[in-house]
Formats: sequence, C-alpha cells, structure tokens
Amino acid sequence: MDLLKTICRHEWRQLCRQRWMLSGLILFIFIALLAIGVGNQAVHSKFTQIDSMKVSFDQDIRNTIQKLGDTSTPKGKGEAKNAGLAAMINYRLSPTAIKKPLPLSALSLGLMDVQPWYQQIKFTRNFNDQNWAPITNPMMMLAGNFDYSFVLVYLLPMLVLSFCYSIYSAEVEAGTLSLLAIQGSNVKLVIRLKLLFRFLLLGSILTLLNIIGFLLVIHKTDYTLGMLIGWMLITWLYLFFWIAIAYLALSLKKAAMVTALYLASTWLLLLIVIPSVVNSYIQVKYPLPLQDEIASFRRHQSEEIWAGSPKLLSDSFNRYNPQYASSINPAKDTLPHSLRYVAGYYYLLERRMNRKMKPFNQQVDLRNRTAQKLLRWNPVFLCESGLNTISGNQLYAFQDFNEQANKYQLQWQGFLYPFHFAEKRLTSADLSVIPVFNYRPPIVFDINVILAIVYIFMLSCIILVMAVLIERKHSFIKL
Repeated sequence: MDLLKTICRHEWRQLCRQRWMLSGLILFIFIALLAIGVGNQAVHSKFTQIDSMKVSFDQDIRNTIQKLGDTSTPKGKGEAKNAGLAAMINYRLSPTAIKKPLPLSALSLGLMDVQPWYQQIKFTRNFNDQNWAPITNPMMMLAGNFDYSFVLVYLLPMLVLSFCYSIYSAEVEAGTLSLLAIQGSNVKLVIRLKLLFRFLLLGSILTLLNIIGFLLVIHKTDYTLGMLIGWMLITWLYLFFWIAIAYLALSLKKAAMVTALYLASTWLLLLIVIPSVVNSYIQVKYPLPLQDEIASFRRHQSEEIWAGSPKLLSDSFNRYNPQYASSINPAKDTLPHSLRYVAGYYYLLERRMNRKMKPFNQQVDLRNRTAQKLLRWNPVFLCESGLNTISGNQLYAFQDFNEQANKYQLQWQGFLYPFHFAEKRLTSADLSVIPVFNYRPPIVFDINVILAIVYIFMLSCIILVMAVLIERKHSFIKL
C-alpha cells in the first residue's frame, strides 16, 4: 500500500510537470464536454420539432371542430360539410408517428441523423417518401456524428495510448528501473502500479464526464437505472480493454517509438481498417438496388394499375378487405374514380410494392447480420453498438419504429374507411376518439448489451494474461 501511495504521488507530480500530458487531458475533457453539448443540442432540436408538430396538430383539431360547429351561415354550413368528410380529415388532420428520443440519446446519436424518426400517416403508404439508397461510402459507418460516444470510441483510446506508451522506456532512460532492481524491488509491480494509476485517473475523469452527461440529459425524459449502469459499465470496460492493450505492448519491452507504433497500429486496425474492409466487402457481396430503380418500378406499377378497370380494382379491394363489406355498392363502386376504385388502386399498389421490397428487405437484413457476425469479436464495434443500444439509436430501434408506424397506419385507415366508404361525415365526438400513436421504445439493456459487456471483459482479461506471460520471458531492466 505504501508503494502504491508513493507511485501515485510521483505520477501525479509527473503529470503536473509534463505540460503535454496535462494539456492533452484538458483538451480531451474540453472535447468531451463540447461533444455532450452538440448531442444535447441535436436532441433539443428534435424535441422542438416534436413540440411544433404537436402544437400544429392540436391547432388543426381545434380549427376542424370549430368548422364542424359553425353552421349559422350558408358559408359555415358548406365548410362544416366539407370539414367532416373522411378524405378532408385524412388530408387536414393526418397524424404523425414520432420516435421520441430516449434519455441518453444526446450522448450517442447513432443513426438518428440518417434514419427517418417520424412518419406522416395517411390512408395509404407513399413509398416515394422513403430513402432506399444504401450508404456506399465505407467511412460513413466509422466516425459518424460528433457526439459523446464518438469521443469515447475514437478519442479515449488515443488518450490512453499517449499516456501509456512511454512508461517503460522513460523509466529505463532515467535509470529508475536499474536502481529499483539493485535495491531488490519488484520492477514488474512498479510498472503495473504506474499503469494502474493511469487507469484510475482516466477512469475517474470518465466517470465525471458520464455523470455530467447524465445530469444534462436525463431530466428531460424518463430514465431507468439500468441505462445509467449499462453506460457506465461499457465505458469503463472499454477503457479497461485499451489499458490491457497498452500493457501488452509494454510487456514487449521496446523503445517508446516502437511501442507507440504498435499501439497506433492497433488503433488504426480496430477502428478504421477492419470496419472499412468489412463494409466494403458487404457492399460488393450484397449490393442493394438504387433509389431510382425502386422509384421507376413504382411509377410503372402506378400507371398499370390506374389503367385497370374500376370493377377489377373494386373487387380486388373488397376481396382482401372484408371488414368494409357493409358499405359495398356495386353500382357506385364500379364507376371510374369511385371511392372503392381509388382505394383498390392504392391497395394493389401497396401489395406490389411490398412484394418488390421483400427481397430488398431480406438483402438488408442479410447485410446487417453479416456485418454483426464479422465484427462481433471487435470490442470497438461492441462498445459503439452497446452505447447506441442504450441510447435507443441503433438500427433495430428504427426498424421497430417503422413496424409500429405501419401498424398505426392500418389503425388510422380502419378508423376513417368506414366513414369514407359510407360517405358519412365525422362529428366533433368522432374526432375526440381518433387513434393516437404511442411509441413503445425497445428494451435498451437487452441480452446483446450484456453479452457485449461480458465479451469485452473476458477479452481484456485474456490480453492481460498474455501480457503477464510475455513479461516472464525477459527482464524489465533491459531496453
């Protein structure tokens, strides 16, 4: 214990004297705080847009109710008649399905900037609104947004490596290790304690930054203790992993420049080279159709279906939607541009687009599974994926949101279609019971996060064991 206190005091004095180390630490803290602020601003902008959508929708509801109740003048009667039509409700009061940011979204933006986080809900789906073009630049999957998770994943390892690469060579050049060996001290223990001091120092700063991030963002939305614990565990284990990598490089007992080269190469390999190679392989092995191909198919199908006979479209809609059978009127429904004709057009178009998109979606799922399979051994990928999962901004969260929005679209359709086909106008009472979209976030502390935590910990321990075994082959007092 006395040796630990002595080394800690010595290392602290060295840190204060070496301005480049202190400056690097201060710069890291400043960048981390700046990244937290940037992420917080991005999420604040999302909440501002959500509030604006809600205010606009509520105002539209009030305006429509006011029009429905104002029948004292001929103009008011006309507006009330039109305002109650299901088609006008669908046009003026179309709700918005929104994926609300989770408590820690500001700390890890993930795919928030490239995936749709809201959908305008109407009778039918508009496939032109979706972006089917894949990200073809391999580097796009690497750095991502400038947020706190970016600082942790990319800059924290660089800080660890810059703090640790010269531990061995600096002591050799100063003659400290030789002096300790002559005095019968445990040289290996001294190196380990010096490394432990850096781990505790950086871990303390990391914990402080995490707490600052929590305090800035969790007051806005509900949070769970599991989110905070999961975030703390992943960041601490990621730091532990890079400390283990540094210890492994130090155990080779090379000069400072050689050790720095080893560490920098490891950083480039795990964070840049391997993800880029994997993504490039996936782009070549499993290519996706471009957006113009999907748009061209939709345009061709739209023209072909619209040119079909009204009876065919009406009968097709009735066959697959028996819940609206009570409002069938064969004489009226088979007229050109009738309500059933238009509904059948959109229904058939959606069915054909779903068939077209099925292999596309399967290809996307295959790409994602392949990427996860090839990168699941990489602690960097596991750390980034875990942080995105806890923040609710991983790919699965957006896919789940799209499924919820599609189910809500069917619910909205089922609410308005009975009024639409029966040409029955909605009243103020009907507007008070319109279906509301309630976003259900996925589980953030799931089995994948737990497995990532266990894997990073086990891999770090294996690396430490390897470092200890290499240590035993050579003396620490030789350069």
